[in-house]
Amino acid sequence: MQFVYKHKKTSMFLVLIFFLCLMPSSASSSMGGKFPFLKLLELDKMVHFVLYFLWVGVYFREVFFGKNRASMFSATMFIGFLVFGCIIGALIEFLQLWMQWGRSAEWGDFYADIAGLFLGAIIGLLRLQQKG
Repeated sequence: MQFVYKHKKTSMFLVLIFFLCLMPSSASSSMGGKFPFLKLLELDKMVHFVLYFLWVGVYFREVFFGKNRASMFSATMFIGFLVFGCIIGALIEFLQLWMQWGRSAEWGDFYADIAGLFLGAIIGLLRLQQKG
């Protein structure tokens, strides 16, 4: 709970990921007509990739580059975040299968989550190395 309080932006972005990934498919397709930019939701794998990539970016900015940044890099905390991200990706796919809201659980979505997570992590680590 302390992480949620201390890293509000990272936590709020995670709520956004849950909302977008668990939103009933009928809601996303009906909103696509009113808001053309939401047609991107049809590019499911890309959306999963981008969401997790951006989530890692928010995490790095908040934890390592923000005004309340950690004084030093913690490999344990970083690896814990990556493991947590993998668990969240699997949990969302399980919930999509279980909730029956017209969303389908697919391994491809999970792989896109992990790819976005790890590419974001690699870029974040490279930026951290350049900085420090």
